[in-house]
Amino acid sequence: MKKYNLKLITAGLVGVMAFSMMGCSDKSSSESEEKNVAEETEKVETEPNESEVNESVLPDNDKEIEVGDIITFGNYGDEAITWRVLDKEDGKVLLITENELTEKKYHDSGVSVTWESSTLRAWLNSDFYNEAFSPDEQDEILTTTVIAAPNPEYNIDPGNDTQDKVYLLSIDEVNKYFNSDESRTISSEGSTNCWWLRTPGNCDYFAAFVDGSGTIWYDGNAAVNGYNVVRPAMWISVE
Repeated sequence: MKKYNLKLITAGLVGVMAFSMMGCSDKSSSESEEKNVAEETEKVETEPNESEVNESVLPDNDKEIEVGDIITFGNYGDEAITWRVLDKEDGKVLLITENELTEKKYHDSGVSVTWESSTLRAWLNSDFYNEAFSPDEQDEILTTTVIAAPNPEYNIDPGNDTQDKVYLLSIDEVNKYFNSDESRTISSEGSTNCWWLRTPGNCDYFAAFVDGSGTIWYDGNAAVNGYNVVRPAMWISVE
């Protein structure tokens, strides 16, 4: 994996060590005391503390990416994309965008639709994938078998499993990776803060979503609704 494409912003499971500086010496301090303070100051300025290391590009340190960390990877709309690490296994990590990517319809027409046939899936794995990630970054994104998980409350056909680079979480995955409504909320000015899931809703032209308070709506919303936002997920290699 070409780790220079990843940048760790905050560590979810590792505490940050704070360095403290001595107060200014008074005018009666001896010359040797002043020299000691100067040496200590130079040491702190030239040796980065742990918080600085956590914010550096990964090749410059030995920090492993862990569940709960926030990283940047790729760019969209001239801004770096920020991701939360949801899972880690066998040299790979599962990411979801920390906030919304954009508002987008789940499907462009009001007809029967599954994740497999949705225009949102097609967009994520073509236009978005090619725009947001460099060729080197694309090499790090793994192809995932995305399970066509049924809605736990409604007997609606979820379609077939798919092979995707980028996808949306299902109801089951949201319940697995987020332990509270609060943890599922996003904050974006001018947005409804409701984000799509790939699971079908209570009929074959609805899709489930998470609302602004973090509640999962199993009933879903019409796939042609253009006000819900997109939080892509994907597995990437960290070997």
